[in-house]
Amino acid sequence: MESAINQSTLISATEISQSYSLNGQENNQSTAFTEQSELLSENVLEIAFTVIAGSAFTFNLMFCLVLFKKREMLRKPHNTLLFNLAITDLLTGILLVVTPGYVSREPLFPVSSGPGGHIFCSLLANRYLLFTVAKVSILLVTCLAVERWYCVMSPVEYNIKFDRKHLLIYILLSWVTTCALQSHKFLEMKSGDYECVTVDVPYSREGALAFIAIYSFIVFVSPCIVTWLTFAHIRCHPTGVARPSGESARREKQQKLVLRMCAITAVVITICWFPAQLSYSLTPFGITRVSGAFHKTCNVVAFCNSCINPFIYWYYHREYRKELAKLCHACKFLCYKDETVKNQHVSQHVFGQGTLYREDQGHFCQVAIDEMLNRSLPKNHQVTLSTSDDA
Repeated sequence: MESAINQSTLISATEISQSYSLNGQENNQSTAFTEQSELLSENVLEIAFTVIAGSAFTFNLMFCLVLFKKREMLRKPHNTLLFNLAITDLLTGILLVVTPGYVSREPLFPVSSGPGGHIFCSLLANRYLLFTVAKVSILLVTCLAVERWYCVMSPVEYNIKFDRKHLLIYILLSWVTTCALQSHKFLEMKSGDYECVTVDVPYSREGALAFIAIYSFIVFVSPCIVTWLTFAHIRCHPTGVARPSGESARREKQQKLVLRMCAITAVVITICWFPAQLSYSLTPFGITRVSGAFHKTCNVVAFCNSCINPFIYWYYHREYRKELAKLCHACKFLCYKDETVKNQHVSQHVFGQGTLYREDQGHFCQVAIDEMLNRSLPKNHQVTLSTSDDA
């Protein structure tokens, strides 16, 4: 009887040990699978941020060059605001590269223990500069909406409210406001032993909630409300004030296109940033994590806005497209064979200063850096450059 009991006890112990080993193997497999999934998601996010950073830098740089090349366009307030918006999107692309955790998981620069390391941790590692620059764009879009309202609804006050001095004040105020509201991030991280470490903040959980609530309301919620109320008022009262008698139908159409372009820009920036802002607002409650895959996925959607904006400008504004075409013609190499050029030995002054010519293996290559194409090419290869319209 005792032997039977001992045998059953031995069998039970063996079964228990086998079940424990099986559970341990399953746990190890699930842990390995989770680690592989996290690694894969991190690689995908890094690729996405890399594409966004490169696209944002390239396309916004092209748009800035278009406006900078034809500086008379910057005399118009909405072009000045779009120029500054493109600069913020361009800086966003650069900061995605130098901020750890986006394009690169590790810092691109060695973190020292001195003042340089403290500055790096306070400005870049804690994402202060990245999100400050990104949120400035939201305030600039709000300013753009108000500018369009004055242009359509109150053209008499428009030239006063949006002269160069007031525009500079609005832009500086956007930067100062966003920088001030993000200042609490300076207390969240410092440099340690050649790395950035998170420190305990002097304020409580309720203080963090207050900071996030104030920050979200001022730089996202209220600007979006003002933007959409402004466009809704223009939509409901399209003829609030009589137009000047000498204004042409073409100018009316051009202003409507500019208004539509600004409205689409506001739609895109609101849709792109809403998930990221909502996720960030839930971090104090432990629902989301700033370093988590979900929050970073929301950031991918948010930063896509920096890539989309230049295409909105070019699609809805013919003058931007014309200047972009001229810029492309001015930057690319145009090669023509010998038979297309009657006289290859032409002095450079005939074609205007700033144009280089060289003969190489039967080709006549032109590197144009200005708008001299029609003067420099034969008639059968002339490029027609359209004149720009008033916006």
